[in-house]
Amino acid sequence: MDYLADNWGSFVGALGALLSAFGVVYAYLARRAAKSAEAASREARQAIAQTLTAADLQRAVDCIQRLHLYQRQREWGAAVELYHNLRQILNDILAYLPESEESSRQTIADAVSEITDLLRDINRRETSGSPDDAVGYLTDSLIIVQEKLEEMASRLRFSSS
Repeated sequence: MDYLADNWGSFVGALGALLSAFGVVYAYLARRAAKSAEAASREARQAIAQTLTAADLQRAVDCIQRLHLYQRQREWGAAVELYHNLRQILNDILAYLPESEESSRQTIADAVSEITDLLRDINRRETSGSPDDAVGYLTDSLIIVQEKLEEMASRLRFSSS
């Protein structure tokens, strides 16, 4: 018992060193867990954005297919409304595409610009009374936009996530 009384400071110091070592190990493991959780969160956000983009790209392609029909049937009121919807879908995609997806962002921005130009052309032709003259031009332009969107959707579907 005298030994304990004489060396109690050494025991307390050893116990303190042991607890400190456990604290360092615990902090290291907690930091690793936090980094893993952050990486998992980032991956989940990317997967959600990719899923939303793929779904919205399909909606945009569906809109374009309906636009072809409306234009062939010369239903300009419905076509104009659908052009507005298409532009909104594309703007939504652009809003949540990550900055790192520069090529995809440029494709969508170009599509928005083209849709806006087509809409202006239809409105101009409607006021002059000749929107039917533009069916071929509008269809050709929409096909180009549709091809780019379908290519982008394919890249998304087959990219490794």
